[in-house]
Amino acid sequence: MSTGGTAISPFQNIDWTNVHTIGFDLTKARATNAFRFGYTNFNNQINSQELQTKFLVSNGVPVQLNVGPISWGPNGLAPQATYQDNYQLSYDGSYVWNRHTFRYGVSYTHIALGGFANFAGPLAVAGVYDDATLSSLKAAGLDVQDPLNFPLDSFSTGPSNGFFTLRAGHNLPHGDHLNNRTAWFVGDNIKATRRLTINLGLRYEYDSGYFNNDRNVHRDPILETWGKGFSQFPEPPKNLYSPSVGFAWDPTGSTKTSIRGGFYKAYEMNIFNNLIFDEFIQLPPGIGPDSYDFSSITGPDGTPINVDGKHPDGDYTDLAGQPIKSVLGLITQVHQALQTAYANYKFDPNKGQSDFRILKQDFDGIYPGKQFKAPYALQWNIGIQRELKPGTVLSVDYLYNHGVGLPFMFPDFERRRDASTLNVANATSKVNSVLKGQTVDQYIAANPKATIATFGLASDSIYQGLTSDFIRARFFQGGFTKYQALQANITGRVNRSGMFKDSTYTVSYSYGGSQASAAAGRAEFITSPLDNHVPNNSTTFGPTGLDFRHILTAGGLMNLPGKFVLNSFWTFRSAGAQTITVPNLGGAISSSNGIFGTDLNGDGGTGAGAPRGDVFPGVNAGQFGRDVSSLSQVNKLIQEFNSNYAGKLTPAGQALVSAGLFTQAQLVKLGAVVPTVPAIPAGGPNPWHSLFTANLRITRPVVIKEHWRISPFADIINLFNHAPAGLYGGLTGVFGALNFDYANAVPGRQVSDLTFRRGRNADTRQVQIGVRLDF
Repeated sequence: MSTGGTAISPFQNIDWTNVHTIGFDLTKARATNAFRFGYTNFNNQINSQELQTKFLVSNGVPVQLNVGPISWGPNGLAPQATYQDNYQLSYDGSYVWNRHTFRYGVSYTHIALGGFANFAGPLAVAGVYDDATLSSLKAAGLDVQDPLNFPLDSFSTGPSNGFFTLRAGHNLPHGDHLNNRTAWFVGDNIKATRRLTINLGLRYEYDSGYFNNDRNVHRDPILETWGKGFSQFPEPPKNLYSPSVGFAWDPTGSTKTSIRGGFYKAYEMNIFNNLIFDEFIQLPPGIGPDSYDFSSITGPDGTPINVDGKHPDGDYTDLAGQPIKSVLGLITQVHQALQTAYANYKFDPNKGQSDFRILKQDFDGIYPGKQFKAPYALQWNIGIQRELKPGTVLSVDYLYNHGVGLPFMFPDFERRRDASTLNVANATSKVNSVLKGQTVDQYIAANPKATIATFGLASDSIYQGLTSDFIRARFFQGGFTKYQALQANITGRVNRSGMFKDSTYTVSYSYGGSQASAAAGRAEFITSPLDNHVPNNSTTFGPTGLDFRHILTAGGLMNLPGKFVLNSFWTFRSAGAQTITVPNLGGAISSSNGIFGTDLNGDGGTGAGAPRGDVFPGVNAGQFGRDVSSLSQVNKLIQEFNSNYAGKLTPAGQALVSAGLFTQAQLVKLGAVVPTVPAIPAGGPNPWHSLFTANLRITRPVVIKEHWRISPFADIINLFNHAPAGLYGGLTGVFGALNFDYANAVPGRQVSDLTFRRGRNADTRQVQIGVRLDF
């Protein structure tokens, strides 16, 4: 049981698991046989209940409000429940024959995984938070500590549904997924010579639930719009053979030195989190977490939600830019009307259009028929191991792992708001509706405060994507990963040394790096590309958030006088890496109008608000803290950026010029240009901190009687209380960014406040005591 989230947007989590195992071993002179049967029952429930700070409520509707650093209201992870049953049967055996030791086995696992997650139901409202907005609010005398004073960026809503699959299970009408995982392996350990051993192996696995596998759910033929064969039913891969080969060689024959190496190919399983958004989007609305952003809100039958008579198409993007407090009442009315529409709708899996057609977009990725290939990794290692003295062994190894098809990426094939998809006719009509017979120059002269936002061109009807009927269509594709490291380890035993005896220790060091497409830290999860045009280009491949260049660990187990036992574990790691993107400084290019200021490659975005962040020129993905390792280097790159990009048009602006709607000079006057990025002030806080922790446990086992032992213990976690601030970054110029002036800031926005805002990359010192009973 635990509480997560934050104090103003918490969730409460409870897990309980039941595990049952039966085993049987049969051993003969040359053979071993091991049989196992296991049953695991896992249960999880997550809810979001307010703590001391009450949620924002409007018209009886709790609201999740997101403005800058504030995320306040019901947590978006709740309510949620997961139920899983695993039944596993396995056999492992070995047989010795001459120079060969054969190993073999087979396993079968039946997995029934179900539950629900109401990801779309909580009403979520986002505000514009940037330097220009903060300045304008202050100039107007408004309280910038009140998030309701900020202009609306976007909002999303959905029904109180949360099933991802049609199949029933776990006493629920829907939400179940079945997977029968069958695997076998064979291996041979060959004693080729007295000094050389060779290992050969082959593993095979088949997952019937690698993709969604309910044939009662038909794929929507409309998916062929974005690729031939995309509407075919995905088939689980049947060719997942994983070979391995290795060797160990004693070059001297002394048995004190071993050179070893190996290679293997391993396939990545597909976790259920990557599947859940693929099936329900093929079904009619009514059971899934149908998510609507404010650009298109309809009922489950496709009828637009129009609560005030001013939004016949269910498009509420005209509310963007207005103070949240002035439109929140209308937004909650929209939310309530949507709930009513769904409450009056009867779900029938065989009637009505698919969710994809109604929503006009995917939720979080669709599998492109049979074209998605199972990701795999290739790994090589070579190393040497040497016994320095009896009980002390040194190992040094080089490891290289290359992932193909990882991370799971889902670029937008619809190319939402891509600069190349400008609908000139719609754009012309929109511009003319603003000009009302004037020329652009006449309008600017008569309206000197007008900006590009005044013309309302950053919308799905203007930059319409590849089709006029859909908003986005993201299909799973694969990226790449790379990990390499030089690792050293020494382990030893001290039989007698003064007051200590039978003590052991281990010290390990790793110098390595972890890289991935989009600098994704969790390659097994779905990841949005940083460049929708070329998801796997070199500038967006780089160190991940789990890339710690130096890692040093040490551990020891000491038997002290009086039968006390001291166990310690020490860790040092260098600071992580992060990605810097082109900042939106607000003003004319706030929110969705960022396509005219920050979208350097013109690839648009997947949401109704700001476009996806483009990697800052000169700092490839994940290279802040690596190739770029000082704030002075960042300032040089900012200077180059301002010389080469600031004040110029993005591809979206260039498209307007090419269409003859504006001149470049006119767009400059309207603020539709790349912003000038402020430099980082001298003496800015250091964004990088290494981490050092030491954890100790002292215990005194007491034998009560045979097979009964009681062990009181005391733990000190993070002995030296080293818990430095976490990373911070960004160039937005606001509090929390690298280029905010902390030295001259008002109280509440100074360095000490930033330290609190950044959080810590380790918990502070903790002491705990307890008693363990073994019997």
